[in-house]
Amino acid sequence: MDQRDKIKKVIRLIVICFASILIIGLFSTYMLFHNYISKINIAKSKELEPSELLTAQEKITESLVEDTPFIKNETEYKDEVLEAVDNSNVLNPEEETEAMAFDEELSVSETTNREIEMLEAAIEKNRNSDVEVLHDKKVLNILLIGSDTRNINERGRSDTMILITLNKNTKKIIATSFLRDIYLSIPNRKNNRLNAAFAYGGADLLMDTMEQNFKIQVDRYIMVDFYSFIDIVDTIGGITMEIEEEELDDLNRIIRGLNVILKDEKDSDQIPAAGKCVLNGKQALSYARNRTTGNGDFERTNRQRKVLTAIFNKVKKQDILILNKLLNIILPKVTTNFSEVEILEQLLSFPSYIGYDLEQWSIPMSNTYSNIKIENMSVLGIDFDMNIAEIKRRLYSTK
Repeated sequence: MDQRDKIKKVIRLIVICFASILIIGLFSTYMLFHNYISKINIAKSKELEPSELLTAQEKITESLVEDTPFIKNETEYKDEVLEAVDNSNVLNPEEETEAMAFDEELSVSETTNREIEMLEAAIEKNRNSDVEVLHDKKVLNILLIGSDTRNINERGRSDTMILITLNKNTKKIIATSFLRDIYLSIPNRKNNRLNAAFAYGGADLLMDTMEQNFKIQVDRYIMVDFYSFIDIVDTIGGITMEIEEEELDDLNRIIRGLNVILKDEKDSDQIPAAGKCVLNGKQALSYARNRTTGNGDFERTNRQRKVLTAIFNKVKKQDILILNKLLNIILPKVTTNFSEVEILEQLLSFPSYIGYDLEQWSIPMSNTYSNIKIENMSVLGIDFDMNIAEIKRRLYSTK
């Protein structure tokens, strides 16, 4: 064997070794990702019949909603469902008052019939408009749904709806909060609040409702229950938030309500004073759900985005062991209609998303809505044309 053949043989062996290492590395990486992905609850196909997806408790919830033209006071709705499912878990009057603080309903003055008629007409006009649903291959819209259920087999309520837009044209991540009280058209149902769509038909109907009313394609959804927030924040050692003096009493009252629901000591985890505070999971969840202080749901959605930003910034600083623990806590509580392949694609794209600018805002915009009361239900009547135009400008910009 001459020198040239020896060199070729060595090169061949080196190539084989590198190829083997690469294959082993890729396989190990895939198995690692697959291990995490397998913990996620991947939703069944949208084409399945609703009855196939309903558990016994969900069927009870569905029947209650069917019998009620509106989801009125949502605390009453929750109490009806709990009573129908489990009569043994009845709170005493004092506990019930505290628990209601966690799901407080805002009051709105009575509305004239003329105002209601005008709102219904505006909704009908928007529903029948020939405006096309916006779509761009370089824009991915993911609906983040915060549900108040503690059981993956229960539907719960969607009190948090944030559309996360990944715009590859502008290298931006846009977080758009949609207020739950927006009054609109729900496909094949009577007009109702936005979050009623989730109670009626889960994430699929909520996505369809948003597409029909706001003329945007909602590509995928990710649903996380509120109570996993507690575990997430506790795992990363809490988050630092600035608590205003006017927020303190309302926040502590909400914490007491959450204590009742979680069967903790009534006065545990109270925040002693306003100012910069490190919030644990329970306190952070209560802060995010405060809609009593300030301008109701508008400030609550702003608090929710602050909490998400604080969590995101804290997570970025964690070591691999904490991140692994965090993923093992979060993923079993996540439900999505991303396929396993799509999840893998997004995980591989994640490093590029870190460099994107983050933009946050909410729908409806200022001066494009009115507070209205319909059948004893407080809702937001919005100017669809103005809000849809701004959605198009922000989410689908190419510059």
